[in-house]
Amino acid sequence: MQKIIPHLWYDKEAREAADFYMSLFKNSRIKNTTILNDTPSGTAELLTIELEGQEFMLISAGPFFKFTPAVSFLVACNSTNEAELLWDKFVENGSVLIPLETYNFSRKFGWVMDKYGLFWQIIHKDEMVIEQKITPVVTFVGEQSGKAEEAIQFYTSIFKHSKINNILRYNESDTVNRANTVENGEFILENQTFIAMDSPHDYDFTFNEAISFVVNCDTQEEIDYYWDKLSAYPEAEQCGWLKDRYGLSWQITPTIMNDMMNEKDDLRLANVTKAFLKMKKFDISELKKAYAKITIQTTINAPIEKVWEYWTKPEHIKKWNSASGDFDFSGTYDEMKLHEVISYVLVDGRKVKSTFISEDEKTKIIETFDPEEANSIQVQQEGWQAILDNFKKYTEQN
Repeated sequence: MQKIIPHLWYDKEAREAADFYMSLFKNSRIKNTTILNDTPSGTAELLTIELEGQEFMLISAGPFFKFTPAVSFLVACNSTNEAELLWDKFVENGSVLIPLETYNFSRKFGWVMDKYGLFWQIIHKDEMVIEQKITPVVTFVGEQSGKAEEAIQFYTSIFKHSKINNILRYNESDTVNRANTVENGEFILENQTFIAMDSPHDYDFTFNEAISFVVNCDTQEEIDYYWDKLSAYPEAEQCGWLKDRYGLSWQITPTIMNDMMNEKDDLRLANVTKAFLKMKKFDISELKKAYAKITIQTTINAPIEKVWEYWTKPEHIKKWNSASGDFDFSGTYDEMKLHEVISYVLVDGRKVKSTFISEDEKTKIIETFDPEEANSIQVQQEGWQAILDNFKKYTEQN
């Protein structure tokens, strides 16, 4: 698994953009897609794709952030022809920052914003050895200008399998750029190449959440390590996101989230989503608990007042509850809101929560409960669903 993955935030164009990028690069594919419901952005679509064998994540999550040139992607081309063909695709309905021409440092170079607002640098040099096709470039501007070399030292001190390949600095004779700031700095983090550079120009953009970098972590200790090392703004900590001292956004994410986000059971995925939306730093143990929860649901053709009565009145319960005779329903109620929710703890410590949602003259019931160890998840889910189905039948027929 790729340790550090660029994460691109779109309004609603993530899938369209993914298809576009995959049409441009070889060895490209969609690895997985996930629909996340009930997020602060509403329904969000998350995709993981590969371009030239490198992973990227794209999300459609609302018009909250815009890409800026502060983070761009450098594409190394094998020939002038490849550079020109790729440029023509990117420039269509896009915008040129630096024309694709011959410069003293390269046979072909250009900087372009594509039709989705993402920034790309296209380069071809004679006798160029390409070890990584697409390289993230972070440009330090405004208040951060002049901090590129410091940032390179900072990042390489944190991540494993890291080193500084080279740093090219502006010299004293440069009349535009400040002497000794970074013209181009190439460094390795977790065996992945990055580039950092300084710009002296007073641009009105900087880093933002439109582009972040996901760090995949195997353990809670690893999450804690990167969180402690990178997070510099407590107010930016949310759902595994943080901002470092330079304003660059990172997502410190447990690798088990990949399996959880690929869950085909929508209700189980919803449990995980609800859990992580409440977190700042991800807690693997709590995510596992949420993932293990069993959720069932049904919609009953009856108003919520009737459903509530039949659910709570003893004279009705004994007629629809089809649980086995040895099942102990006794426990402690810790929450009850009329026509909304009932939550209680069984004698064995497992929590059960029943949520009631009125939908015109119908009522949806969603039950979530902790699993037991004695039986499989499937057996428990089928058993609880049978009870709920029996309640539906009883309520609709009486």
